[in-house]
Amino acid sequence: AITVNDTSYAGYTLTTSSTTPAEATTVTITLTTVNVPNGTSIYMRAIKNDGSEDYFDDADIGDRSQSVSVQNNSATWNIPITQDFINDAGEQFKVIAKTGGYWTPYPTVATSPVMTIQDLPFTVSVTPSTTSANEGTTVNFTVATTGVPNGTKLTWYVIGNAYTDYDDMYDEVTINNNQGTFS
Repeated sequence: AITVNDTSYAGYTLTTSSTTPAEATTVTITLTTVNVPNGTSIYMRAIKNDGSEDYFDDADIGDRSQSVSVQNNSATWNIPITQDFINDAGEQFKVIAKTGGYWTPYPTVATSPVMTIQDLPFTVSVTPSTTSANEGTTVNFTVATTGVPNGTKLTWYVIGNAYTDYDDMYDEVTINNNQGTFS
């Protein structure tokens, strides 16, 4: 018996480590190939789940495209999903793989399952050291959070009726162990 292997066929499949990745995690996209030589460049893009090939333009993911090199019929792309502190549950995207380049004229050879980003629950509250202050005094503010990772910078602004008594007051407070302070 003689076995003939058809090496003219190239096959591509995309899988994901999760179809429901949470913010502040990483989803791994794995490309599995058949009859694709080592070193072949494949161009992956995170796109909207709306039938177009438009980039998924949400702040939840940083890099929206990645060139990968096939080695031993496989390649991976790790996509960090950032916490955007917006309650926007249900955002969906998928990844496409193309040969030749990122754009529409190049053929799409594989499409991943749709991924739905899961929001991380969080709360933020700000408490002043006093609710009444004379001009020239300092008011300290304590920021208490839940679900906010250490090192996260939150921006604060002065607003209200007495805004003209303040210079343009805004800055960032860094959260550590679910709290931060500013004056």
